[in-house]
Amino acid sequence: MVVSLFCRIIIMLALLSSILLILPGVEDIYSVRRIIQLSITAFLVFSLLFNRTFFGCYGREVLLIVLLAVLALLSSVLYASSEFYLADVFLMPFWLLGVLALASWMRQVHLDRLIRFTLISLVILEFLYACLALFLYQSLLRTGEANLAESLPWGYHNIRFWGHTATWLLPLMPLALKLKLPVLPNFWRPVVYLSAGVMVWLVLLSMARGTMLALVVATFVVGLLAGRALLGWLTAMVRFVAFGGVLWLLLSWLIPLLVFGDEMAHKAVHFTSSGRIPLWLEAWQMSLQNFPLGMGGQSWITHEVITTEYAASPRFGHPHNMYLQWAAEYGWSYLVVLGGFWLLALGRLRLYTRLRTARHGDAADSEVRTALLISFMGACFHAFFSAVFWAPASMLLGMIISALLLASFSQREGAGVTGVSQSLWLQRTGAVLVTLVMLFWLAAVGEYFQGMRADRDASGYGDVLKPRFWLHGDFP
Repeated sequence: MVVSLFCRIIIMLALLSSILLILPGVEDIYSVRRIIQLSITAFLVFSLLFNRTFFGCYGREVLLIVLLAVLALLSSVLYASSEFYLADVFLMPFWLLGVLALASWMRQVHLDRLIRFTLISLVILEFLYACLALFLYQSLLRTGEANLAESLPWGYHNIRFWGHTATWLLPLMPLALKLKLPVLPNFWRPVVYLSAGVMVWLVLLSMARGTMLALVVATFVVGLLAGRALLGWLTAMVRFVAFGGVLWLLLSWLIPLLVFGDEMAHKAVHFTSSGRIPLWLEAWQMSLQNFPLGMGGQSWITHEVITTEYAASPRFGHPHNMYLQWAAEYGWSYLVVLGGFWLLALGRLRLYTRLRTARHGDAADSEVRTALLISFMGACFHAFFSAVFWAPASMLLGMIISALLLASFSQREGAGVTGVSQSLWLQRTGAVLVTLVMLFWLAAVGEYFQGMRADRDASGYGDVLKPRFWLHGDFP
């Protein structure tokens, strides 16, 4: 009961802060979300002091996380020129540790009920977001605002960050259609359709090409693994896309045409790189400088420009490719270990055979696993084009969905409670050491935050910001 309540609080806090964080008068929502993400991560790491099964279940994964942190730290100590690199170095290792910690708690409860709670909370929040987005839409039409793509979606500093949210959440919406609610049962399906349809409309309106391409590729790959078990999910998703397409034609074309005449409130459909290629070439060259270690934490924003293409292009806080960013700053060895972590965490779950359990009468479980896997893989593919594992809203959603994915595959194997192999004393010692390192890291993050704010105020950057760890992301 206590563990279930603990998981639900974490899930609700992450969903609420990433989807519907409304703070009147607060401009830097990005940093607020980061602080919430760090708080949840710290709480999950601290909870390991009371988790007797964690190291028995995920001992090997923890060793890879430690190796990941060591590689990033070594690269930064040797080559980084920033004094605040510690904030970046431990961000991904502690996020991964938080995912494992949450998954280990989820394995100790009724996971079906937890997934149901997650889906209901998600749909309610997305429905409220959809209603507020439609209200803002009609307000913009009244004021004569034609460039709707720059004003919607709202609540995110950058429209790309909203695209990350759509990549994580859209694959889960078909699961919500199958829920049977005793309260207002006739209204549930329309609510789900409106929530998903508005999400698709905003993807099309903002031309979130990363979201579109990532979900298509993820669906294709998971379809090869799941076979016919994917059909139910795919049918519902096609209906959502069709409904969202109708909303797009109506709200982004027909109504603006009637209101504004020839001025259309949509972005042109194109699939160019949007200036990313010079960034990728620069990151590639950076990754080769100190092979296989990289140039150190925050080197992307502190290094001397290498390529002529990047010298002539606009600057960003990251190269719009998570894998090249990690390779540039921490080296290709870092990527190898990170890939090994996910291969270990997911590969031992026998994805191919377990996704096809629908053929043996376990269709509900198979569809849940399929949707979670498409969500996760979609985010991984989206990371080739954007900072999916860097933006705080995306990392909050990713922590919840990744933990549910691990728990949904492993709980049926009965490994959740029987994984204790080390002594209780050894596990407590490991948890204490991890907690102490985390406190040291959070102190460094606090110093970085103060330095960032001081530099932002002194520089007078205003709206010209490059989000990275914080909103003023090109500091130092």
